[in-house]
Amino acid sequence: MTKPSVTEIDKLIGHRLKLLRQQHKISASALADILNTSQQQVSRYERGLNRLSGVTLWELGSYFSVPLGWFFLDLPASDAPAPLVNDTHGSYAAALSQEQLTILSQAWPSLGTLEREAMLKMLDTFIKLQ
Repeated sequence: MTKPSVTEIDKLIGHRLKLLRQQHKISASALADILNTSQQQVSRYERGLNRLSGVTLWELGSYFSVPLGWFFLDLPASDAPAPLVNDTHGSYAAALSQEQLTILSQAWPSLGTLEREAMLKMLDTFIKLQ
């Protein structure tokens, strides 16, 4: 079986992983232990040399308490596929500018569970009012 080729998207995801790890002051070696892999593999993920699986992204999101979409925030809109459904209810990204999304994504990891739930409820309320 051939190894899937990495793309610019993989590099952006890797950059986001490194940013998240550094924000939480966790070493690459400690993250490798959490993921049950090697420090070299974590380095390859962060440099975009190896592709992260969906399961690994889910594990990272769970560990750092960030939504999966956090890893894709820097993805240029031109690279995004067309939506399959035209319903924007609950789509917070549609209501925020890129700068606002960046600020929110940087603050999100520092919020506790109750704060996050309150933020999501508030966003739902604002979207319903539109």
